[in-house]
Amino acid sequence: MTNVVDQVLAQQKARAEQSSSNSTDLTKYFTIALPDGVSGGEKTIRILPPKAGQMLFTEVWFHSIKVGGKNRKLYDPGKNEKKPSPLTDVYNALKNSNDPSDKALSRQYYPRLFYVIKGIERGKEHEGVKFWRFPHSNRGDGHFDTITPLFKRYGDISDAETGRDMVLTLTKVKNPRTGGVYTTIQTILADDPSPLSLDPALKEQWLADSMTWESVYKKYEADYLYIVAQGDIPMWSEADSKWVAKPSIDNDESSSTQDSIGDSLPPKTGEGAASTAENTTKVDINPDDLPF
Repeated sequence: MTNVVDQVLAQQKARAEQSSSNSTDLTKYFTIALPDGVSGGEKTIRILPPKAGQMLFTEVWFHSIKVGGKNRKLYDPGKNEKKPSPLTDVYNALKNSNDPSDKALSRQYYPRLFYVIKGIERGKEHEGVKFWRFPHSNRGDGHFDTITPLFKRYGDISDAETGRDMVLTLTKVKNPRTGGVYTTIQTILADDPSPLSLDPALKEQWLADSMTWESVYKKYEADYLYIVAQGDIPMWSEADSKWVAKPSIDNDESSSTQDSIGDSLPPKTGEGAASTAENTTKVDINPDDLPF
């Protein structure tokens, strides 16, 4: 074969391998979303005990913001690592403005505290460990506030031998903004004490799993976040080896499709894609339940 053919085939192989390694593994996200046509149900998760030096509930700050018309959660380097945070800079500038409309707009850029826990979803044990991220509630009525009393009442429910599964009762409620429906949690109850698994080898495999939330929820540095803060859509430039703003001709939300948004998103390590289906009732996905 000629050098050109060799180069083309090598490039194709490299891209195929990159695509495979960067593919989204949605099995690593625990989601409460119910399927279309199902108005209620249950999901059960067993929290895995933390490794030495780690917290059971990891606290991470994210910005919940739209990028190209799609809801995204973007890691905040300011709150988490005291690094430059362009989205927080925009928030502070708008919040301190004398214009009431700027103050209202600032809420879109406010960093929010989320909790991340690592566990096993019952009924889907074959998917292995996964992570559940949910927001903090300043009103004291969030999932964290419902789960933590279980530890006070029953002790360490994450214990691999004497812990307890958590049973989440789910229902769909109407979204007053869109008229659609989305899944919410009605109750979180602790089941009877039970071992993590009756299979000793499987139990040890889960306990030894070294995956952390950083492997699932993507971090972006200031250059990516700066582009979002400017109201643009980041896209990776192979030529420049850096994030650049997508050309404005392709940046119209009204003409954006899932494919065009996908082109602008970063490599899919730890990224997910969610779709909504049109039925007789519009089905929304609560932004807090999205994996990306």
